[in-house]
Amino acid sequence: MQLNGKVGVLVAAHGMSTASSMAQVVGQLLDDYDVQAFDMPLDMDPSVAYDHVKRRVEKLDSGKGILLLVDMGSLTTFGERIQQETGIATRTIDMVTTPVVLEAVRKASLVDSDLDSMYQELVGFKGYSRISRNLPTDSQRATVKPALATDKTAQRAIIAICATGVGTAERIKSILDSLLAQNFIEGITVFPISVVEMKTRIQQISQNYQIIAATGITKPELDVPFISLEELLQGGGEKFIDQLATGIDSPQTMAEESQQLTPELCERYLGDYFTFLNPKKLTGILWEYSEVIATHLDGVMTNAFRIDLIMHLAGALERTAIKDEISAPTEEMPDIMASKWYPLVQQANQQLTDQLQLTFSDAENYYIVQLLETHQAKVAMS
Repeated sequence: MQLNGKVGVLVAAHGMSTASSMAQVVGQLLDDYDVQAFDMPLDMDPSVAYDHVKRRVEKLDSGKGILLLVDMGSLTTFGERIQQETGIATRTIDMVTTPVVLEAVRKASLVDSDLDSMYQELVGFKGYSRISRNLPTDSQRATVKPALATDKTAQRAIIAICATGVGTAERIKSILDSLLAQNFIEGITVFPISVVEMKTRIQQISQNYQIIAATGITKPELDVPFISLEELLQGGGEKFIDQLATGIDSPQTMAEESQQLTPELCERYLGDYFTFLNPKKLTGILWEYSEVIATHLDGVMTNAFRIDLIMHLAGALERTAIKDEISAPTEEMPDIMASKWYPLVQQANQQLTDQLQLTFSDAENYYIVQLLETHQAKVAMS
């Protein structure tokens, strides 16, 4: 199977399923890349194994070469011979492990990947348990204290901030949980929190956790790495993980400028992060909803708030469609219904009902109004 101009990755190892098991795990984590594998039974003649590997290399190559990941023995000698006989550029890395395969496939998936650069980077690859190794030691904590953590804090946390603490923040948590799992990083809990209760929740979380990073619609007053919601959704999560891995000397913010938010970009976000929604159908509808809200805001609607609003609405639509109901404090509903935003939300919701035949529950309306109230309060304070 050719990979449309990408470096091919072939895993080869001794045993009945050693290579294919690693490939299966990586394939499940990175489902947009077809990982190829060759299992070499211990009683297979090396010359027979060579012919199998050679045929797979020829089939896999798309012009950018093949990275051959092997365990030991005769398999380590195949790459150079295959290159001589076929002219296909081949590089071999031995002592293969699942993290090595995962990192190789991640690098091969990049549009601008090239064989020699991948090979050089993977030769020095030491695995993914980088955050644990780079956290400050007790002596370092004496002079540098991340967040509000105490020296005795054992558990680590990332806080995900949105207007309400539900919807977008929970989606951020899902993204980060997935990235942490893909990087085999354990022992980090992601907490979705509301910007309204941010200071209180940070104080509560820091009693039992060392807060090592933050992400979302606003940067908290913490001396930890931060990535904005826009940058995270635009694929900056990998860089964020790398930033955490650099430890106490890392810069405290992601400096890259985010793209201007467009309906096309929103469609991509919805397609990437929602399972039960049709982004082509919904993007225009949700963008129009945000425009209705924008006309009543004090000031210009920012990228961050438009993303937060659209992602929150998409989450509400998905929950409504699959009947995954959420709850809201009933004692606060009278205040919500008295909000100046409530009639506007009802008006915008009616458009959704007319176009999609879906009606938000009172609880969903509660959080939409809360999102708008929170945003306006934030604008008033700035």
